[in-house]
Amino acid sequence: MSSNEQIVNEDSQNLFRVHKGMWVFIFIDFILFAGLLAYHYLNGSDLQNEYSFAKSQLLFSFGFFNTIILLTSGLTMGLSKVAAYNKNDFLSIVFVFITFVFAMLFIANRAIDATYLYGKGFQFGTETFANLSAGLALFFTSYFVIYLFFMLHLFAGIILLSMLMFNLIKDIPITDKHSKLNFTVIYWSYLTMVWAFVFPILFLV
Repeated sequence: MSSNEQIVNEDSQNLFRVHKGMWVFIFIDFILFAGLLAYHYLNGSDLQNEYSFAKSQLLFSFGFFNTIILLTSGLTMGLSKVAAYNKNDFLSIVFVFITFVFAMLFIANRAIDATYLYGKGFQFGTETFANLSAGLALFFTSYFVIYLFFMLHLFAGIILLSMLMFNLIKDIPITDKHSKLNFTVIYWSYLTMVWAFVFPILFLV
């Protein structure tokens, strides 16, 4: 058996054996996300006019750009895995670093969006927010709860990316490198999948 085939076999085994905790986390966490998004969506069906107006106040272009950023970062994480499979550690590190840069761009983009909404008075703690109608207040409350919940996941992902880059640079056994890479790839893929639900429900539906 070639070394590459051995790596593939070990990855396939580790995917479910080593990361059982990760799969449990993903299952429970996705239910939480689904609950938040369902709550937001169902309220929108009852308050269509106010929700439509609220969505018109969002920076759609920023949300769309963030979607492109996150989907592209999912691709670069996959390419990092491919590079590691082909024993190109340097290229694998480069792709992880590019993913890290995309994550920082996502945060910067979200910060602009949050600042814009704060300036419009749609964030907690502003005098304008206190005077919003019940429907608008409900929209922006659930919007920012989902937004903050997702950002916590993104910050966790950035920590994983930083640790992964450090471990890929270190001289550790290749099986350990692949195990850590697998873990981060799974988490980041989950993150991009969640955003694929968050974006249309917050900005489109």
